Amino acid sequence: MERSRSLQQEAAQLMTELDAKRVKFDAKMIELQATQEIAHLLLTKSQSNKS
Repeated sequence: MERSRSLQQEAAQLMTELDAKRVKFDAKMIELQATQEIAHLLLTKSQSNKS
């Protein structure tokens, strides 16, 4: 019975860690999308300055 409880606690902790990693991953993806958007805007701006 005690073993089952410790396994449940371990599983809960792993799920919490997984959720935290998912949040960090989502934040990195948003950061990447923002960086791509900035690069695209800068490229568009530099091309319009040449013409």
